[in-house]
Amino acid sequence: MSLEFEATAGIPWEPGVYEGHLIKIEKRYKMFTSEDGTTEDRSFLLWTFAIDEEGYENLTLTAVSSTSFGPKSKARSWANAIFRRALADGEKFGAEDLYNRPVMLNITLRTKDRGTFAEVESLSAVRTKALQAS
Repeated sequence: MSLEFEATAGIPWEPGVYEGHLIKIEKRYKMFTSEDGTTEDRSFLLWTFAIDEEGYENLTLTAVSSTSFGPKSKARSWANAIFRRALADGEKFGAEDLYNRPVMLNITLRTKDRGTFAEVESLSAVRTKALQAS
């Protein structure tokens, strides 16, 4: 049997805050070409989040960050939100330590040439009271 496909509709995202959790981080590489023509293979992280809200079951969103976990980096800010505390300089942890912990995803809509897409703009920690109610 040949491959079969079904065209699906887009998800009607609204900008706002959604509860979710991280399910995967992948290190990827992309070749970048500078203005002078030199190329460089750079790494980045692809974060995959599951949405834990009614009506959004089984949906995921991906987001990109650098591989840096410096004090002002997106990756460190996101890890801080997932852990619900600030990482200490020199602290070591694995991707698995970030998985399946509740976090709030701040979603915005970005319009590009191919349409309007939901984008993870930032993460916020889940409040302690919300965790105790679960």
